[in-house]
Amino acid sequence: LLFLMTFIALMNISFFYKHAYTIFFISLCLLLSVEIIGTFGKGAERWIRIFGVSIQPSEIVKIGIILSLAKYYHTIKFENIGHLFHLFIPLLIIFLPFLFVLIQPDLGTSISILLLGAIIMFVSGVRIWKFILASILIMVSIPFLWNYVIQPYQKNRILSFLNPESDPLGQGYQLIQSKIALGSGSLVGKGFLKGTQAYLEYLPEKQTDFIFTLIGEEFGFIGTTFIILLFLLLISVCYYISIKSNHI
Repeated sequence: LLFLMTFIALMNISFFYKHAYTIFFISLCLLLSVEIIGTFGKGAERWIRIFGVSIQPSEIVKIGIILSLAKYYHTIKFENIGHLFHLFIPLLIIFLPFLFVLIQPDLGTSISILLLGAIIMFVSGVRIWKFILASILIMVSIPFLWNYVIQPYQKNRILSFLNPESDPLGQGYQLIQSKIALGSGSLVGKGFLKGTQAYLEYLPEKQTDFIFTLIGEEFGFIGTTFIILLFLLLISVCYYISIKSNHI
């Protein structure tokens, strides 16, 4: 994995621009393949195995969305971005993966895809009134979605997210345990590999979904602050690269 990260980092950025749509198409094919050769686990079919390695195409497709939307808006004159005609392809790029992920089912990732696409469209120059109109339509449709689209287990997850204490041994268990673990880390943490919540298996999926909580328990407020600063540094570097690469 480290070798792959290094290899991608050293690649010329023009390669990603040139093959942005191809990368999106491949990621979309991987997403579709989940329905054919996907492995089932934890109530959903979201993973596929390639050469013995398990991957989640719904995460790869996010990269494809970013690259393809960036290329599309790069090819349009800024004054033309607001035209309704130029919304069709971006919405297609966003909603195809959204629907495929939604039927896996993976409500959280599908919503993150919508938010990701909306953010890219916003920073690309799509007029804000279109987002306000879309937000109003979503708010109006919430009762219909809640009663006829969202599954009972998804409703329970949403309700437990808003109030984990309502079901402390069921849907709210993970959130409650994560807060306990994070709070127990205090200022400097319990030490590397000494987190009780994590290593006594009170904290589920500590290596993925709750990795930040694990760091907080082991290294405390100082450790989590350092991680946030590293992310800010990463974002700053990405922003610098984007400014330097405005002519491809």
